[in-house]
Amino acid sequence: MIRYVNVRGKRIPAVVTPRGSAYRAGLANMVREIESIYLEAMGWPHVNHFKQDGSIRNLLGNRTAIVAKLRATDRARGFTQHGLTLAIDGFLEYFGGSGGLVDQFGRAVIGESNKSFDALIQAAGNGAPVQARIYAIDHRAKTSDMGRFLDGFRRENTGLIRKLVGRQVLTTENVLANGYGEHVDVLASRIREATGTTESHAELLARDQTLKVNADVQAFRAKSLGAEQYTWITSNDERVRGRPGGKWADSQSNHWRLHGKVFSYNDPPITNEEKGIRLNPGRDFQCRCTATPNLSHIFD
Repeated sequence: MIRYVNVRGKRIPAVVTPRGSAYRAGLANMVREIESIYLEAMGWPHVNHFKQDGSIRNLLGNRTAIVAKLRATDRARGFTQHGLTLAIDGFLEYFGGSGGLVDQFGRAVIGESNKSFDALIQAAGNGAPVQARIYAIDHRAKTSDMGRFLDGFRRENTGLIRKLVGRQVLTTENVLANGYGEHVDVLASRIREATGTTESHAELLARDQTLKVNADVQAFRAKSLGAEQYTWITSNDERVRGRPGGKWADSQSNHWRLHGKVFSYNDPPITNEEKGIRLNPGRDFQCRCTATPNLSHIFD
């Protein structure tokens, strides 16, 4: 969970960003479950292909009922826009409602981020004890005040999950409408192909949201401990934006030049000079950079 990097001759800890595996697996399961329900409605055997037991299984509703509704749909006409909305609502209800899903995923991501910050404190102290007063402050920040992060996660991700379910329903319905009369084997193959595209989108969504939540939780807890500054740490690989000769060497955002430099949480550096955008690590789209806070003041 902790890696160390050399910055100006000094070895400092850098948190490895949580992967958000529960969130990513949960969204992928949703997409594949919708595919499976459609195929079962077409007469295909029910295939259980959950990537992670328990990630959404406990939220599932009445599969038989939703399959029956799909079988009753007139495929010659396809869904109207109103019908699509009902279908999306039906799937969300089947998955326990978007609110239940978002809260489950949010708690998982925030929990992973808290664990990574706990590990950072231990590594930064190198065995030195944290002052009792400081520990009490951080404990309150980690528990009671984390509710607002869950609220923010809920607000942002409710719509994203609804769009994801809608995307899967719409693409599947388009396959069925455009291929009406085709053999079920052909339709099934096309549905699986469309599902793969949606599943890739789900993984991007989960990764981006995990990175953003992690950055916010880390910054909040660091500031609760009195940290005002941090060292920007990149992943130091070919995908770092702006790295000469790297995959994104010509990216408008340049994170490579920020590595190892010290910035203030309240005064982020310019990450995109052309647009004048200022962001802390992890807040840019799919940004894997992290902030190592200056916590030297909290150890005895």
